[in-house]
Amino acid sequence: MSLFENKIRDNLSTFDTEEPLEGHFERFSTKLDEQNKDLGYPVRKKVFRLLAVAAVFILLISTGFFFYFNPPASLLKTAGTQVAKITLPVEVQMMMDYYNQIAESRMDTLQTMAPSKKESKILQEMAGNEIKILDQIIDSLKVEYNRNKNNDQIYSAIVITQQKKAEMLEIIINKVAEGNEWQKEKYETNF
Repeated sequence: MSLFENKIRDNLSTFDTEEPLEGHFERFSTKLDEQNKDLGYPVRKKVFRLLAVAAVFILLISTGFFFYFNPPASLLKTAGTQVAKITLPVEVQMMMDYYNQIAESRMDTLQTMAPSKKESKILQEMAGNEIKILDQIIDSLKVEYNRNKNNDQIYSAIVITQQKKAEMLEIIINKVAEGNEWQKEKYETNF
């Protein structure tokens, strides 16, 4: 047995098993409050609040300095140079050039198919936004490919995403053509 257990057994008679007198808990909490006042408990609370405010202030200042010396435009340029430094195999680059040419020719076709300049502009913006999203995906895949050049899945993902760009434009062209035919049929049936 431990020394602590021996002390308890030896002094068992001094331990009281009865409930404390009425008002004991109130007196006990009052004594604790008095002791905390002496220790400066409210002052600690204020100090912690001041420390929290100071930490937030330091965080804001350091973030401000970071963006002052590295404006977001330069951050984007840095990300672009990271993608630009990636070297892809010749066959991948040739494939990307091929699908980019197809996408450009389909964008030109899309521009000529629109019934008006306003609709042409809307179609160009819509298709351009979709192409930007796919280009961002391709850029992130290029970065990943540069890290792991032996991964065929990343290579396949680049090829498929590049193909999807041309397919997406083809779908838009077909939908515009269907709309133009419907408009033509509607116009012809009215006369």
